[in-house]
Amino acid sequence: MSGRPARVVSNPDYRTGMLSSVRCGLRALPPRCEAVLVALGDQPGISPELVNQMIHSFNRVDKGIVVPCFRGKRGHPIVFSERFRNEIMTQYDNVGLRGLLQAHPEDVFELNVLAPAALSDMDYPEDYRRELSLLENSNRAKHKHA
Repeated sequence: MSGRPARVVSNPDYRTGMLSSVRCGLRALPPRCEAVLVALGDQPGISPELVNQMIHSFNRVDKGIVVPCFRGKRGHPIVFSERFRNEIMTQYDNVGLRGLLQAHPEDVFELNVLAPAALSDMDYPEDYRRELSLLENSNRAKHKHA
């Protein structure tokens, strides 16, 4: 993504939930875009390869929503068509983007992934310790094979 323009958007209503942050980001997008990828900030295990797989899948399949699945469980990030923008802006207050998936099951492509990173986020100190341990183990393995 280097060399691509980026814009930081601050959500003054973040206390009202994650959907308010998604809506804040949607309001900041240009009026014409093909799709939106929503990634959580507390998922350090999400790789550029997974993001590329998601984008490739969105462009390849005839579905408006792509979600990664690990062992049958849906995770993040999520890619959705711009055509859902207004719907997300006005609906799903109590359920977030899960509501979009429930409202359009026929339009969801589940991308099966081999690593659990799509399900792992860091909400608690033990989550941070888990992710740190995974990173350290990964670095040791890289140095061992180098």
